Amino acid sequence: MNVFNNNALSPDSAIDVTAFQASGGCSCKLPSDALKAITTEATLAPARAENHETDDAAFVALDDGSVLISSVDFQNPILPDAYLSGKIAALNALSDIFACGAKPMWADVVLALPRVAEHEQVAMGQRFMTGLAEVCASVDCNIVGGHTVVLETPLVGLAVRSVAHSDRIKKKSGAAPGDVVFVTKPVGNGVAVAARQSGFLQDDAWKAAEGAMLSANSIGAILGLESCVTSLTDVTGFGLLGHAVEVGDAGDVCIELNMSTVPLLPGVKRAAGAGHVPMLANANWESFEESVECRTDLSAVERMLLADPQTNGGLLITASPEHADHVKQVCAAHGVTATIIGCVGERVSHPCRIVKE
Repeated sequence: MNVFNNNALSPDSAIDVTAFQASGGCSCKLPSDALKAITTEATLAPARAENHETDDAAFVALDDGSVLISSVDFQNPILPDAYLSGKIAALNALSDIFACGAKPMWADVVLALPRVAEHEQVAMGQRFMTGLAEVCASVDCNIVGGHTVVLETPLVGLAVRSVAHSDRIKKKSGAAPGDVVFVTKPVGNGVAVAARQSGFLQDDAWKAAEGAMLSANSIGAILGLESCVTSLTDVTGFGLLGHAVEVGDAGDVCIELNMSTVPLLPGVKRAAGAGHVPMLANANWESFEESVECRTDLSAVERMLLADPQTNGGLLITASPEHADHVKQVCAAHGVTATIIGCVGERVSHPCRIVKE
């Protein structure tokens, strides 16, 4: 597991890069319903590739039996420091490739800088680029190009590509009844960011959230080699709930989540109870509520934490039950804690079920 530490702000780059927008990280994404309305078959048909599949990334089969894997992810900065925001944006973008069981190989930078004085713009851009480049170098992903523009609000991210054999790729659709469900990071970093920005979340709790966002999901490339891992995805803008629904729908199964075992970041339950919840969390719950069977009474706080948009959140893994300990051991050997949070059941009605046991 790669964890990146704070780097002190230089005097020329102390401008708060979150001051230009209302939300950052994966909290700035479109809600699921709006995304579906925009990306209809009619809008995409003229340019859609015939031999491709979509998952956490796009897959295009190549003639030699391997697969081209491609994804793009960019966001408004999530932290005041452009350097750290660049790192988190890079980690979040790379995660889509790791979530397919593959290793990122090449990346193009996506960068927009705000309309500020030129020396501030340059200093900010250098900080973003340093963060992006350090993360890519740490996982042996080469930056090969990119594009920069000037906008009212900054944007930072990567378009990432890889090549892997089709047998290695993990998809959302592989989960089977009886499988065990794991998550590799505690939930709640969207709430943590909102609470930190208002001064509610204190240093100790914040360090845990920041550390989780600054941890690479490179364990996904290791899990791609494990045949017992049946499906893989990362928990990002749609929250744990939304991504569990996606896995259930893709595999025509029911992902049962045990709310009692879902790991939470320190302080986020209290912060959510105090109203420090990203707007997208409410939209996520509204988008996915009809896809969820609740066999327990969920509090408003629990609903918001399940729907909380995660920036570079953990991996959601399903694996055959007889290999559950093996998956934990593989993750632990690379500094990652895989927590069992549920199981996979037969699909009767809903693609996701919430219990408390």
